[in-house]
Amino acid sequence: METIVPPGGAAPPHIHHEEDEWLYVAEGNMQLVIGDSFYPDPNQIPGVNAPRDTLYAFDAPAGTLFYGRKNYIHGIRNVGTTTGKVLLVATPAGFEDLIAEVSVSVPDLANLPPYDPQTIYRFAAASVNYGLVGSASFEQFGDILVDHNFPFPDNHSDKLLALLADDVTRVPEPTLLGGILVFGATGAVCIRKRKSKLGDKVA
Repeated sequence: METIVPPGGAAPPHIHHEEDEWLYVAEGNMQLVIGDSFYPDPNQIPGVNAPRDTLYAFDAPAGTLFYGRKNYIHGIRNVGTTTGKVLLVATPAGFEDLIAEVSVSVPDLANLPPYDPQTIYRFAAASVNYGLVGSASFEQFGDILVDHNFPFPDNHSDKLLALLADDVTRVPEPTLLGGILVFGATGAVCIRKRKSKLGDKVA
């Protein structure tokens, strides 16, 4: 997935229980928020029926590759003054279906529809159907400690490269959704799916 993130745009903290995710900051100055507590049960909601986590926020300028492990909290937001671009890879596929469900089609990425504040609540409510726990705000799951020098975790780039190169005969499908608006202020996401002999992957 390719995500266009305007200044102030964000994907609030969430927990994947089905897939691992990589986020590559292609443009802009983003801030990553990650937790250090393990939440293996998809029925656990930090701050509701599970302890709140301590979330660490640190700078993620262009060129940053982040590995988001399943069962751990992470989120991202644009803290810069220019539009950013973030590329996402999730494995196994399926997360893109959640994005499509809670979003609206955008035929022209240069002409985004008005922000709908209900989108983020739809995302949080629908997340459970896709093995995720979603939040509607950055503070819902825990207190955020900003540490610009927070040591960057292992980005598992070797695993990502192996994943992307595992089938050189892969043929890209047409874009499933030319553009979709996700989370209102976060901008637009273009979803592209690739098929391989080993199954669907999102790139």
